[in-house]
Amino acid sequence: MEAPPSPPAVSESYTIEDLINGDDRFQAMSFFTNMNDLMGAVHDHYDMLKRFLQGRLKHDSQSKLQLLQECAVESNMAMESVQHMYATLVTEHPYLESFYHVLAIVFLSPFIADFGKRLSPAARAKDPTLAKRFVGDIVEAAFHNRGAERMDPLIQRFTKTSKLDIDTVKSTAHKIKQACDTEVILTKDENSPANARIKMLMMQMGVSSHTWFKQCHFLGGGRSILNTQNLLQKVFDVSDFKSKVVSNGNFFGPVWNETTNPARHIRGDMDQFLAGEFVPELTELCKRFPMSSIPYRQELVPMLDALRNHLRDKHNRSDAPIPIAVSFGFHAMLTAILALQGDNTIARLSIGARASFQKLIMQPDEQDASLCPTAPSFKTNIGRYKSLLEIAKPIGPAGTKTAEMHAFWNPVMAGSYLLFGTYLCSIGLGAATVDAFGQLRFVLHLYNALRARKLVDELELL
Repeated sequence: MEAPPSPPAVSESYTIEDLINGDDRFQAMSFFTNMNDLMGAVHDHYDMLKRFLQGRLKHDSQSKLQLLQECAVESNMAMESVQHMYATLVTEHPYLESFYHVLAIVFLSPFIADFGKRLSPAARAKDPTLAKRFVGDIVEAAFHNRGAERMDPLIQRFTKTSKLDIDTVKSTAHKIKQACDTEVILTKDENSPANARIKMLMMQMGVSSHTWFKQCHFLGGGRSILNTQNLLQKVFDVSDFKSKVVSNGNFFGPVWNETTNPARHIRGDMDQFLAGEFVPELTELCKRFPMSSIPYRQELVPMLDALRNHLRDKHNRSDAPIPIAVSFGFHAMLTAILALQGDNTIARLSIGARASFQKLIMQPDEQDASLCPTAPSFKTNIGRYKSLLEIAKPIGPAGTKTAEMHAFWNPVMAGSYLLFGTYLCSIGLGAATVDAFGQLRFVLHLYNALRARKLVDELELL
């Protein structure tokens, strides 16, 4: 067993000019830094919510559910930002086909450089990104189940293209996989008696796991987002569209419980919680529910939108890599719970948010549609609106007794559902009803004319 290469520092400050003029590796490092800052902002907002609930902080929000929605706005914006940053990175560097290729150019650049030296000038000229893509492919294989089996066709294809000695390529590829296995080992495997010898060798060599993001407080160490990425990839590898993925018992470790088994870390302490409660319920929802019927889902419930997009890719390619947008979203949920847990806070927020959402959705039942004679589509719109209640509960029986509350009413999803309901009911249905004969459009047109003439002050949200 050889010691893996030392990871570079990724927690530094960069200027806009640096980002614009930087190379692919530099831009990837700044991407990780920004991800850490965004996750830190998510944590800070939910920590603020906890201090508000404990009476240690005064805030303009008069309601805990209002502040919960504000926290959801922050987490949703963070998810969208990560998705946009990664899309921008891929647009500039198309060979970064997955998040694993981004990891490769930052943390495994010595292997890329070694292959670059071995390639002939003609091979480098024909495909300057050949080595980067191959190392990225090996990194992706390492995150999948049965990674060694996935490597063989990759090695054969690269050897044929590069004309390099197959034994040399194979040896280097296994070193890359070993570096990845060491970095992202799951806690259940790390503590397995079968791996005691490997664990001892790592200690003797001074090698530790989950060090690539060690300078990123909200992405590394006990909060390792690579642990989340690794766990999600392995769970999705065994999922299909015919049946619901289930993780029973304590396969990945003890089950998180706010009262009896709170978490000290995300990694290890919340692995079974993620794999057994979050993933099965939200995945089943995105597989079965017609997501195209949800308006503004990318802005209001970006987690469901990103997950649905991944499942669509997985339908075309069963071993599709987990997008960083999906991993970041799940990691944000775990970060929020880690920040809020204690004093039964999660349970109280979940119960209150669900009751509020259901009341918001069902309140049209208390109204007589004849009260809106100028809005003939009112009743139809109400019917469509009420059907959206289905997005906030399991498809079929929940996998565990607590799965529904944890998957759908954790702090991030609960706040997103409240935002979703408030927007559609207060703004969407309200505006559609008022606008039956053009009243709203007339008022807004008048407001726009007055603003153009600078006769009125600008109103927020308009």
